[in-house]
Amino acid sequence: MPAAIHRRALQRALELSGGAEPLARHLGVAPSAVRFWLNASSPLPGDIFLKIVDLVLEHQGAPRPPGPDA
Repeated sequence: MPAAIHRRALQRALELSGGAEPLARHLGVAPSAVRFWLNASSPLPGDIFLKIVDLVLEHQGAPRPPGPDA
């Protein structure tokens, strides 16, 4: 199940960012890594998944949790 959720989040992030190359720049990885994760049946690395979730939430206008200084 986590792999399916990760893949759906990655697919949405690809749509929002305009493709593998812009998303890869946002994530700080090679475009080939984005394509690998999209086609793989394994979950994304945790830090990458969190960056993707953040990107998706930003585009949905979801409120961000307060930072550590709040």
